[in-house]
Amino acid sequence: MVFIKVLKDWILNNEPTDYPKISIYSTSSKLALSVSSTASVWGKCFCMLMFILLNLKYLFRLLDISLDSVSDLNFYLIIGASFENCLHIFFYSKYNHTFLKQIEKHWNELQIDLDNETRKYFWTRKVIYYLLYTSSIVFSFIYDIENNIRTWPYSDADQSTHKSIYMKNSIHYWTKFIRFLTVYPYIFLEAFILFDLLVLSQTALKYIDLQLNRLYKASKTNERLNINVVHDLRLKYFLTHRLVNKMNEYVSPCLLFHCIIFLNLFVYILYFGLFVQQSLVRRLYLTIGYFAMIMNLFLIIYATVNVYTKSQDVLAMVYKLSFKADYSAIKNEISLFLNYDGIGFSLGGIIMITTASISTLFSFLLTIIIAIPSFDGSNHSSVNITSNKN
Repeated sequence: MVFIKVLKDWILNNEPTDYPKISIYSTSSKLALSVSSTASVWGKCFCMLMFILLNLKYLFRLLDISLDSVSDLNFYLIIGASFENCLHIFFYSKYNHTFLKQIEKHWNELQIDLDNETRKYFWTRKVIYYLLYTSSIVFSFIYDIENNIRTWPYSDADQSTHKSIYMKNSIHYWTKFIRFLTVYPYIFLEAFILFDLLVLSQTALKYIDLQLNRLYKASKTNERLNINVVHDLRLKYFLTHRLVNKMNEYVSPCLLFHCIIFLNLFVYILYFGLFVQQSLVRRLYLTIGYFAMIMNLFLIIYATVNVYTKSQDVLAMVYKLSFKADYSAIKNEISLFLNYDGIGFSLGGIIMITTASISTLFSFLLTIIIAIPSFDGSNHSSVNITSNKN
């Protein structure tokens, strides 16, 4: 595995002289394709089995709700379950062999895989994102372990309202535990595929930026700008725009689902940490869960915003080159280049994810935090941190 090879070189403090070819078909993508809408019958059956196991908790909770009691409905649980299932269904139907072949076609048109510096950027960034996300999932796992131990239905140590539902009917605990065991593979699979696509987009823009920097350095030695090189880079920027637009068909809805699920869980954990009486140990685990949520959301948003900022770096470098243009043909080529817009992903097709839009998102999050005390959370029941995440 290339991932392990790059990680081993880091540990041994070795600098690889020849990074492997950039591959769209990573281990996570191959696993996803094996259970996608274009997979074999056995793959589809396995996907259906996993989907049922992930939803057993909600099915039994729904059967246990009294038709005469609206208060039994958990608004937090409804939001999480709805958008989580939307994410799983969309992942199954959209991320398939047809979609990935289209991505591969757009990527091959760029013809940038021969540059070792570009390969280095791709593999190092991919390893970094994988490691950081895995680290955040460790905190989520710790929180969920504590949650399952605390809500053990066969112990009388805790008679809190959080535990009462599991003591009345232990089937709720075991469906929650089954979900705990099956949800983590989905978490890694969906997140790693998202990082694969985001890093691929960053890599294409990084290549263009590297070539423009080399042109700019050469121009400082009074070397004339090569119009063929500028034209080729402008074409590659256009092709990168097409690549990102195709990826956006999958990434954009995924980002929207992820953000809603994360914010829903974020509000839940923050509320119980700040406004519900808890023991010191319980508050510590809630803080761990809170930190995991923030880290997960930050990594995905950072990787997404990084695509837009790199496109802005490219356009900024082209603008600097415009001052080095000394004849009309190269000036026209650079002018055409500057007419392009920035490249980035959107949040559910609503807004492009930029530094400005992220500031707006966090302002909205702050508003929610301020409004939390006005909600009555006395009827909330305990759930896994991963129960509404992926």
